Amino acid sequence: MMPPFLPLLAPLALLVPLPAGTTVSEAPRSDSELVPAPLPAQPTAASRHAATGWIALEAMQTPVQQQVRIEHRVMIRVAPATAPRTSFNNDGLRPDQQVRLFERPMGRCLPVSTITAVRPVAGNRLLLRLRDRRLVTAALSRGCRAADFYSGFYVERREDGMLCADRDELQSRTGATCEVGSLRQLVASPGE
Repeated sequence: MMPPFLPLLAPLALLVPLPAGTTVSEAPRSDSELVPAPLPAQPTAASRHAATGWIALEAMQTPVQQQVRIEHRVMIRVAPATAPRTSFNNDGLRPDQQVRLFERPMGRCLPVSTITAVRPVAGNRLLLRLRDRRLVTAALSRGCRAADFYSGFYVERREDGMLCADRDELQSRTGATCEVGSLRQLVASPGE
């Protein structure tokens, strides 16, 4: 019985050089055929090369690919508002005071790092609270519901670090993906 590891060593035999002047012949069929094969008079470069097994090794080589591609994505999570740390109430006002707020146009972009909390409001609008205590509404594209973003959202960080209308998409934790349609700042109505 042949040892089980012997077939694994057979390819290595191609790498072992044979002694000079030795040729490879067929395996003998009987004891009477154990006569060495005649040597060629003058070994050629090709026969020396074949004797060392390098031709077989060169045939097995494949081109080496040396390209590495590294990709990464940075997702930013904006959590929903939790009381009392991130209250959306008007700070410094008595409970009986009511302030009317209205939306005022603002730029198309907003630094993502300034958003501290989110809360869904009616229809397709999200209320964003910023670090400087400003309130901003983000209108979502048609067909999106603000209620899907009750547990916050994820946004992919761009090179400029901004959240922009008509460019960026918000991903809810429930699986909904919506594009930001517009950004507007909430301000107190004049005279109050």
